[in-house]
Amino acid sequence: MDAHRIKIEIGSHKLDAETSSKEEMDERIAVFKELVLATGGKAPPPSLRVIPEHAPKDEETAETRASLDHPHAQLFKIEGKTVSLITPPRGQGREGDAFLLVLWGQKLLRGCDWVLVGHVKAGLTDSGFRVDLVDNITRTVSSEFFQKKGERRGKQFRLLNPGLRKAQELAEEIVTSIS
Repeated sequence: MDAHRIKIEIGSHKLDAETSSKEEMDERIAVFKELVLATGGKAPPPSLRVIPEHAPKDEETAETRASLDHPHAQLFKIEGKTVSLITPPRGQGREGDAFLLVLWGQKLLRGCDWVLVGHVKAGLTDSGFRVDLVDNITRTVSSEFFQKKGERRGKQFRLLNPGLRKAQELAEEIVTSIS
């Protein structure tokens, strides 16, 4: 029996549902729409975006196009789930700076808040850094800039607000140095 899973966003209202049948899914969507309308939310637009979890995502979605228009998007290269740096940082602590930039690139271009250690390592390697263990690089970065969870191959990282600001500053420095 196939599980049906969808995510719907209408304004600030979100539905993340998993059911065992299409009929049950249709019922949950109808109840969700009623609740949104009852709480004063606007009626869903006719082109309501329902994304099944098992469906392949388009490479060129509206969000991707919008993020590619970002002025710092020129610093990154995307190949599948790997985001790497076209122009890596220079100077002392460059591996740690690249780590922060790769995390920010994942957030900016792929919308990934939490990034698996394998994707971080691939991004750093594609950026020209020799990486044995990502943890060796994270030890050089202040823990106020990022958060980690999990163990071994399931380890994940995400930028905290100070890390996001630091990554944006680093990106600005790189953009001005290549201009």
